[in-house]
Amino acid sequence: MRCASCNRFVSFDAETEPEVDSLEIDEAGIVTGSVRIVNNCAECGEELKEATFDLEISLEKECEEHVNDEGEDKHSLSVEAGDTERTERSDGRPGAPARYRKQFYGARVTVSVTCECDDSFTATGEWADETQASGMEELT
Repeated sequence: MRCASCNRFVSFDAETEPEVDSLEIDEAGIVTGSVRIVNNCAECGEELKEATFDLEISLEKECEEHVNDEGEDKHSLSVEAGDTERTERSDGRPGAPARYRKQFYGARVTVSVTCECDDSFTATGEWADETQASGMEELT
């Protein structure tokens, strides 16, 4: 891909951490949010490609004692992102040159759910997804 700032073909820097936005947990114990990954120019750092994923983790079983019963606000659940990391893999025949392989970029996120009624309660869940490099949206 050609970088608009460098005006030459460059490789990607895919080491940036995923951006986790708007994490929420509903009354049933389902965590939702969005995760954005960006591939930057390896030369100047300009954002070249991005992908946004919808995060959904079901923690219904883990949170069943702490979910609200029939509209009564007995418990207040809160969620926050824990460990986040980028993933990268290539697919294709072993020994094939890199340009004949499919490249995939993705993210892995761990979330923690706590309840204000019990300091020792913590439910954790993990989410992961990926997309093919050609499916990422170009920013320049």
